[in-house]
Amino acid sequence: MMPKNVSDYLVEMLVEAAVKDIYAITSDSLNPVNDTVLRDGRLQWIPVRHEETSHKININQY
Repeated sequence: MMPKNVSDYLVEMLVEAAVKDIYAITSDSLNPVNDTVLRDGRLQWIPVRHEETSHKININQY
């Protein structure tokens, strides 16, 4: 088993906070998080084209 990295801890915290979906723009800086989300399987990564779109989606969900 590989040692945990920051992305592993981030996913654990999001799951513990009852987060189900992540709306984000995939970029080089988020690739480790994206990989961890896909590997873990408890969260759903939903790609968007613009960060304003993800903000509006999150506000309308609640």
